[in-house]
Amino acid sequence: MRRALMALAALGTTLAGLTLATPSGRQLFGGVLERALRFRESPRGYLWSAALKIFKENPLFGSGLETFQFEFLKHRPVGYWLLEWGRTPATAHSEPLQILATQGAFGAMATVALVVSLLWAGRRALRRAPTDERVFVAAVVAGLIGFCAQAAVGFSVVAMSSLFAAYAGILSGYARPGAGSTGASPFRKPLLAVLLIGGGVFGAVSVLVQGLVGPNGHFAFAGRAPVIAAMGVLLVATIFGAWSVLRVMSGEEENPLSRAEDRLEPGIEVRWTHRLRAAGLVVAMGLLINPLVIRPLRVSKACRLGLQWMQVDPSRAATAFERAHELDPHDDWVLARLGLALEAEALGAKGGADEARARLLRARGAFERARDLNPFQPHHSINLGRVLAMLSSLDGATVQEVFREIDRGLALDPNNGELLYDAANSALMLGELPRAGGYATTALALYPGFAPSRAQLGYVALRDGRGEEAVSLLSTALAAVWPSHQVDRVAAEGNLAAALIQTGHPDDARPHALRAVEGAPGASQLRFDLARALER
Repeated sequence: MRRALMALAALGTTLAGLTLATPSGRQLFGGVLERALRFRESPRGYLWSAALKIFKENPLFGSGLETFQFEFLKHRPVGYWLLEWGRTPATAHSEPLQILATQGAFGAMATVALVVSLLWAGRRALRRAPTDERVFVAAVVAGLIGFCAQAAVGFSVVAMSSLFAAYAGILSGYARPGAGSTGASPFRKPLLAVLLIGGGVFGAVSVLVQGLVGPNGHFAFAGRAPVIAAMGVLLVATIFGAWSVLRVMSGEEENPLSRAEDRLEPGIEVRWTHRLRAAGLVVAMGLLINPLVIRPLRVSKACRLGLQWMQVDPSRAATAFERAHELDPHDDWVLARLGLALEAEALGAKGGADEARARLLRARGAFERARDLNPFQPHHSINLGRVLAMLSSLDGATVQEVFREIDRGLALDPNNGELLYDAANSALMLGELPRAGGYATTALALYPGFAPSRAQLGYVALRDGRGEEAVSLLSTALAAVWPSHQVDRVAAEGNLAAALIQTGHPDDARPHALRAVEGAPGASQLRFDLARALER
């Protein structure tokens, strides 16, 4: 082992020297060094700093599992927003810091105990494994070390975590007393029956859901013979695997994972015990497949269809999200998307104010339910405030209700420029110019280059009759980079044209009015401003 470590160290030193001897290698190391020196200004630097702050607030038990993204909102610095505009991380991108933040000191102690146990198991496994299999054990230990190194600066996903669990189980098997006494590895023969069960069940379920569930969320068998045939093959494989495991558990076949001294012919009582356990396992799998596999896949399929239809046909999108909500009534994300689809459907309603009001009321209910399910998500309150602002013109809500929800959302995420922008738009819908100006001013104080908020201030100035100031603000906003909000950019072009007409510059207003009409041909106000510019 010592020679192997020395050889690895020599190989690493040689590779590093060869890398530094090439221009591309020096550039690579230079980039790594620069990132290390500027780490505090990188996204991970901000995330790790926030994780430590969350840990200080909840030192014993942490903030709770899967709560990092909500606690991070209170500690989101302006610098992070400028780097990752509009994104909220779900993890700290470091498993040790993630555990500290969400599970506290007790979680950290449990993690340390796990790592120490794995080190102990690895040491014993290397000693007790058969000589010809120690290389395999060393590879397993190396895999665990690689996982820990990656997890220290990243986050774990299902694929890596399941591999980690498999590695830990293998080490545990090799480290147990007498594992190497027979001279044969306990993991030499694979459990083909178990693999058949796992692959067959999940393969059949995948084929069933992807191939037989139609766009309406219901099963459709007509014209899908290949899908049914493939599913039948997978199910036969599953049944064969289950039958093989039952034979092993009943003692009719040898268990490939058991030790020689354990392979005894069981009595009739033991056989029936094994059969009952196997039957219980099969029943449990049957009961759990639908809620844990089939239903989540059907929800995901319905949501994917809803997202595809959102921009094209909000009515179909709303139908898809309603189906997803029926399948999983406790998912706030699905409810939020349902509310957005209903809101878009209300904006394009052709049945007049009554139909629009009915759609908005349903959207309000969806957003309220989402907020109640997840009160720490600020977007639910902001979305609800926007819908309430739209309903206020239809006597469906009060101004006090609107700003109560908006201010609640901003309190959860005070440095979010997008939320401040949405809040200002809701205030403009209600004609609350001072409030709109206040939200936009706060956004610009945090992010001076945020063009949409500057355009909002220009519109407020235009509504107040301050034409020159409106022209200055809108011109500066349109000269900046608009990474998104292209619809609002068109509105800003129209507002600048109106401001130039108001200040007596119709010739300068004409190109802005033309661009606004090209961007929104159906907007009557923009065409009217173009006509005014041409007239003058």
